[in-house]
Order: sequence, then C-alpha cells, then structure tokens
Amino acid sequence: MEIQRRKILALYVPPIRARATYDTMARVLGHVERLGARTAQQLTPELVAAYVERRSHEVCANTVIGELGYLKAACSWAVDEGYLARSPFRGKRKGPKSWLRPAPRKRQPYHSIVDLSRVMAHLEAAAVDWTGRRLHALAALVALTGLRRDEALYAWAEDVDLELRIVRVMGRKRLKTVESAAPVPICDDLAEVLERWLPETSGQAWLFPGVQRKGPWTGGMPGSKPLDRLKAAGEAVGVSGLTFQSLRHSWGTHAESAWGLSGPLIQRVLRHTSERTSLENYRHAELANLAKAVRSISYRHAG
Repeated sequence: MEIQRRKILALYVPPIRARATYDTMARVLGHVERLGARTAQQLTPELVAAYVERRSHEVCANTVIGELGYLKAACSWAVDEGYLARSPFRGKRKGPKSWLRPAPRKRQPYHSIVDLSRVMAHLEAAAVDWTGRRLHALAALVALTGLRRDEALYAWAEDVDLELRIVRVMGRKRLKTVESAAPVPICDDLAEVLERWLPETSGQAWLFPGVQRKGPWTGGMPGSKPLDRLKAAGEAVGVSGLTFQSLRHSWGTHAESAWGLSGPLIQRVLRHTSERTSLENYRHAELANLAKAVRSISYRHAG
C-alpha cells in the first residue's frame, strides 16, 4: 500500500492542508497498514471494524470517530481511483459515528448546596492574607455566576460593574463560542465579595493577578496553581473533585431546581448557543432541591 499511501498523502501536503491534518491522515494510514492492509482493495468493512475495535482500546470514542472521518476520505479516494467498488462507509453505515455503539453521556460532577456552602465558608475563613482573599474571590465568582475557568482568570478588574451588578466576559483569551462574550449578572453575595476584593488588585488590570502582579493568576508552582488550591480547599472540608468545571455544573444544576431560574435564563447566564446544551449537560437532577420543590404536592381534598 506504500505507493497508494503516498498518493493519498500527496493530497494533504501543506499548504494544501494544515500540517496537523496531514499528520493525522498519515497516522490513520499507518494504523491501517498495521492491521494488515497492503493495498487499497483491502479497505473493507471488516478492516474498518477491526480498526474501531483496536483503537477503541487505545483512545476515546471522539478520537476514533475523528480518525474514521479520515479513513472514510481514504476510502472515497480508493473508489474514485478504481481500487474499490464500494466504500465501506456507504449503505447502512453512512458515517463514522455509525461504527461505534452509542455510549451513555458522561455526566460531569457537581456539588450539593450544602457542600458548596461548606467550601465557601472555609475559603472565607481562610482569607486571612492576600492569596487567601484572592482564592476566595475567584471561587465565589465562578460558583455564583457559572463562569468558565479561563473567563474568570483572564478577567480585568474593569470588567466588574458593581453598580450594574454585572461582569463583562471579554475575548482576551480565545472564548469557547462567540456567544460567550456577554455580560453575566452578579448576585448580592458575590457583589459583597468583589467589593472587598477589588481594592486589593493593587491597581493591576487583571482581576486576579499573579503573586508578582505582572499578569493573570494562571500558573505557579505545583500546589499553588488556581486549580490545585481550589481542590485543596474542597478536600479540607470533605468535598472531593472540586474544580472550576464542577462549580459551573453546580450553578447550572441549582439554578432551576433551587433558585427557580427559567431555562432561557439559565442558557443566557451560561451563554450556551442553545437551551438544549444547558438541559443535557448542566441541569443535573439535585434530589434535595427537587424534594423541596414537590413537598406541597397532594391529592387531598382541599374542601
């Protein structure tokens, strides 16, 4: 398959395609050859199935699906060149996703209101110096707005408007979506924390500057990075798995079942492109909130 491999890769040589695209196609063809394919005629459904079985033990499902897209392109080339009568991706198997058995969506972790209350109380009590107050303000910002980690870490002090009760999410680092750049409302509890913290930014542009005040707090020695310190705070009060992402998921979970926010409002605050994203990925079932909400349901005769 060496000659045919070179012909396929010739279509991906930069600047025709990006270097990463060329490298991925080369890697996929390498896996195909290691499975025993010596000619393009051997790009059969059985070989694709073997490819999926082998790679599924090595990488995640999304990676396998992405690689199958490249393999599908190679098969289409083989059909056009007359090496194959029919692509294994035609017919019942129309696309890469059809080769994998659907797996349940992995739910991201979230925390109960009781657990988060313990965490925030611990952070407030530990805010006895500048670094402690910085961590407390950062965790409060994410926990009480649902901001993403980098949206908070790359925020400027001027993005916070306590009079309007908003924090403006700006694109100072590449945002996840265009819709991410939008103002996010601030609750009263968060406003109190930020009001105390803002004077301590030392006149720096960054809302959460590093220790040397030369840039945002995005790094540091092991144990002193933002995520390391947040996890340690959780472990100190028995809340494992505390991350910036779990704080965001917790906000999405409690926004409806505990705080009564509507679906469109949750979508707007989390700045998702669709309400479905909020529903499927962020509004987990928090049983304590749901039990409280349905407590008054009854079939007893009112009269």
